[in-house]
Amino acid sequence: MPTMKYPPETVEDAIEYLETHLSLNDSFTMTSTRKEDLDDLYYSVGAFARDVLGLWSGNDVLLESCRMVSGNQTFDADDASMLIIGLLWDRLNNNAERITEPAGAEQLNDREIVSHEEVLMSQVIQSMALINLLDSKGIVSKNELLEEIVRLKKSTLKADR
Repeated sequence: MPTMKYPPETVEDAIEYLETHLSLNDSFTMTSTRKEDLDDLYYSVGAFARDVLGLWSGNDVLLESCRMVSGNQTFDADDASMLIIGLLWDRLNNNAERITEPAGAEQLNDREIVSHEEVLMSQVIQSMALINLLDSKGIVSKNELLEEIVRLKKSTLKADR
C-alpha cells in the first residue's frame, strides 16, 4: 500500500485519509446515519475532518479540489468538509455490510415483530462477545467484568428501594 500524502490534496485522498483514521465509533456513526441527516455530524465528524485535513489551517489545495468536484467556487472549509463527509458516507455505506453486519448475519425487516426473548438473547450474545474480546485482548478480565456486574446490580437494587 502506498504511503498516504499528508495533508491530502485531493478529495479522493481526503476520503481515503479519513477512512483510515476515523475511530471505529465514528465509522459506525457514519454508517448508521441516514444521508439526509449528515448535517447532524457537523460538530463531531465534520470538525474532526476540518481539523485533520487542514481545512481550518490553510489547506488551500484540498479546498480547491473540493471546489472543482462540487462545481462551486465559493466553497469554504465547512462546505468542503461536508462534501468530503458525504462522499465518505457513500463509500462506507457501499461497504456497510462489512462494518455493521457480521458474515451470515440475519437481515431483519424493520417492520418485523420480535419477541422479548429474542431481544434479550441478542443482548446476551452481544455482551458475551464483547466480554470475550476484552478478555482475549487483555484489556479486562472476565472476573473483573463479573465483579463490576455484581457491583452495579447491588447499587441498582439499593437505588430501587
